[in-house]
Amino acid sequence: MHKVKKAIIFAFSVLAFSSCHQESNEEQLMVHLDGRIKPQLLSLDIVDSTNSCLSWDLSQELSPMLHHELKNFGSLYIKNTDFLDEEVDIFELNKSIQRNPKMLNSKIANTEFISAVEIFEHKVTPIRQKIQTSHQKAQTCLLSIKARVKVFDLRKSQPELVLSEIVHYESSIPWQLSNIDYRKTNYLTTQYKLTPLALGHRHLVSNMAKKIHDYVLLAKSK
Repeated sequence: MHKVKKAIIFAFSVLAFSSCHQESNEEQLMVHLDGRIKPQLLSLDIVDSTNSCLSWDLSQELSPMLHHELKNFGSLYIKNTDFLDEEVDIFELNKSIQRNPKMLNSKIANTEFISAVEIFEHKVTPIRQKIQTSHQKAQTCLLSIKARVKVFDLRKSQPELVLSEIVHYESSIPWQLSNIDYRKTNYLTTQYKLTPLALGHRHLVSNMAKKIHDYVLLAKSK
């Protein structure tokens, strides 16, 4: 009987320790190992204002990628949009604060920084004469993407713009890869990951994430 009692106590102790350990790990996401609290950033979903010929909205592809890149730095606490009022439209909010950051006071609370990205150009332009291959015509193209990136500091009574920059990505697409059908090889397929578009998008997002990360840390240090 005494052994059974000990086993029960031990089992409860293990459960209690596991529970505390799990809660501790969740809390650790908001702090560094030395106890410093990480800057809190709300990264809004990207707005696609382009007239690209792609069959999907670029926000669907790039927004999760940007959030993932920001989390991977490990030095920021990336907040979900769950705490926002249900009536707040994330995309409309992004569009609005690009032009009128003052409205942030009435829409956003309980966060330190907010980032808003708008893709406003996505072009694939022929740059050379067509090349006749054995099967089809092809031509070298130029991929050009432009995004407007803004970061606001919300710790004061009035939002402060700490980053406002046009991030531009440009690369040539060799004629051998210029005829990919992106209606079939879309961003949800495995084949898409190695296409010129996918590589360009990853490069752009990585650049944007680095800028957002660096400017948030710079603002936080002041």
